[in-house]
Amino acid sequence: MSLIRWLEEWYKSQCEGDWQHYFGVEIGTIDNPGWRVTIDLEGTELEDKDFDEYRLTTIETVL
Repeated sequence: MSLIRWLEEWYKSQCEGDWQHYFGVEIGTIDNPGWRVTIDLEGTELEDKDFDEYRLTTIETVL
């Protein structure tokens, strides 16, 4: 399963009440170019779990 598919399934599993109205997943672009992903864990089973910040840097040229 791809990471984006996993994220989609995880998000869907959180949408059983009010969580999706107050929290969620945000994917945006940054200017160097790149992507920024922010995931609100408040109110989920992952809320109290410690996570290290994760940065993946790649350079890809599209011709």
